[in-house]
Amino acid sequence: MQEYQEKRDFLRMTMGTAARFRVVGEGVIAEAVVKDFSSGGLLLWTDSEIQPGSKLNVGIVPVKGVTLPLRVVVEVVRSTPLAESDEASYSIACNMLEMLEVNASGVGFP
Repeated sequence: MQEYQEKRDFLRMTMGTAARFRVVGEGVIAEAVVKDFSSGGLLLWTDSEIQPGSKLNVGIVPVKGVTLPLRVVVEVVRSTPLAESDEASYSIACNMLEMLEVNASGVGFP
């Protein structure tokens, strides 16, 4: 039973799914792990430091082929160094801006 009142506008789903992303307008593709996801945003863990205000093109490919890949454009609202993590160096909080067609991410991505 939940012993607190959720104050978020959108419920978050805990994940641990691999993703790839690139800063909009740049060509470098980086790896990340989606730690949580909601209809309003997502939290990425990555080794790349990304400045707040940056827009990212993110591709999430589910482990099981039953679900289609998800392509979204997000805006970084917070980039926080992770202390003592073997998984990643930064926690990147993002607001969802736009969902894209599966093939709208450009050639070779992800």
